[in-house]
Amino acid sequence: MAPDQRGYARSAKPLGVEAYHIKRLVRAVLALADQLSPGRPFSIVGHDWGAPVGYAAAIAAPRRVAKLVVINGVHSGAFQRAQLHDQGQRAASAYVHDPRQPEAEACLAANG
Repeated sequence: MAPDQRGYARSAKPLGVEAYHIKRLVRAVLALADQLSPGRPFSIVGHDWGAPVGYAAAIAAPRRVAKLVVINGVHSGAFQRAQLHDQGQRAASAYVHDPRQPEAEACLAANG
């Protein structure tokens, strides 16, 4: 099964930033696994923004996660270190704050 993460495509889009905190996303992954693979280990493929959720799920439930595959993602610890110590990485990653800006919705809508 390849579900979209909360907020993407046809998945649920709850309001409020708290609905997208990593702990809630991990709980959603583990709840889905409970439904699809009750009592058995399962594999996770995390792509892009799904990579941190995959890492966090594997850390939170190491006996449940048999395999973790990360595609186009970075380990959260390595990324945080780079953000702290590498000005180039901070500059390259600055775009992630754009959707939080007050004018973001209008800017994105104007751009189609």
